[in-house]
Amino acid sequence: LQSRVPVVAWQSASPVGGTLALTVSGKPGTSYVLENSTNLVNWSAVVTNSIPISGPPMFTNSVSATSSFRSFRARASQ
Repeated sequence: LQSRVPVVAWQSASPVGGTLALTVSGKPGTSYVLENSTNLVNWSAVVTNSIPISGPPMFTNSVSATSSFRSFRARASQ
């Protein structure tokens, strides 16, 4: 039984060129919205990606490492 909950993880703890790589893994064929927040109340969409049907069940996006505190989450899009 596989989880349908997306997993968000940093690929590396060290920024490269002012960005950090953020990987989202989840159910193949599902689209996920990567969101960020500075206060854990208001969330803004950063990007929407689909997990490929075949191959590794993940996608990677680069986010700025120079911004103030931000939290990230991923959710399945409707």
